[in-house]
Parts: sequence; C-alpha cells; structure tokens
Amino acid sequence: MGNNNENQSEKQEKLVAESHSRMLEREKESMAVKKLVLSIISVLLVLVVILWFVGYRYVSTSLEPLDPKSEKKISVEVPIGSTSKEIAKSLEDKNTSKSALVFNYYVKTNNAADFLAGFYQLSPSMTLDELITELQKGGSTDPSKTILIKESNVWF
Repeated sequence: MGNNNENQSEKQEKLVAESHSRMLEREKESMAVKKLVLSIISVLLVLVVILWFVGYRYVSTSLEPLDPKSEKKISVEVPIGSTSKEIAKSLEDKNTSKSALVFNYYVKTNNAADFLAGFYQLSPSMTLDELITELQKGGSTDPSKTILIKESNVWF
C-alpha cells in the first residue's frame, strides 16, 4: 500500500509539473502574441503618420502657385457646361494649377462654383483662390480678345 501511495504521489507531481509547464508555455505564447500585436500596431501607426504627412505636403504645395515668379499668361478655354472636374483637368493640363484633384476638392470644400464659360488669360503664378476668382468673373467670348498686351517700363 505504501508503494501505491508513492506511485500516486509521483503521478500527481508529474501532473502538477506538466500543468505548470503548459502554463509557462501559454504565458510565453501570450507574451509573443502581445509583442506581435504591438509591433503591428506600431508599424500601422508609423504608416498612418507618414501617409498623413505626405498627403498634407501634397495638398499644401498644390494650394500654392505652380510658379510664383512666372509672368507668363496662358490662354485657357472653359466651354459652356464644363464641370469643375473638367475645368480642374484643363487648368492642370495647361500648367496653371498643380493638381486637378486638389483644385476640385478645394472648389467643393469652399463652395466655389458658378464658373463662367469663356476664354481666360491665367498665370502659373496665381493661387487657387485667384484662379477661382477669375473663373467666377467670366472670360472673353472671343479668343482673339484674350491677347495680353504687357506694358513696358521703358521711357522714350
């Protein structure tokens, strides 16, 4: 009988040791999962910050004039019935605006519509607000009247 109690005692000790060993393995797995989740969250957070910064820079530079020092005037036609997207694309294609996408969203967020059809003389040195103001004023109905005569500072 004493031998039987010893066997049972050894079995219980083995069960306790195995149980303790499984518990330690679960704790290690749990810690590994926590580290993995924290790593993924950290990487995602860094990516979000980078994307936000890149997006912010893209939008802020698109709000600025394309070429602030330019004195060049570019003829741009806005046909009757043009949407703001079409106008934005035309401005980008004619190099008077950096981004059609930003121009279009800027127009929508500022409720700046009511663009008038016509022919315009626009400059790459104009800000989006200046472009919008010009487009709301209305352009010439005759493309030959959009020729720009620049005054000279030369005195005779």
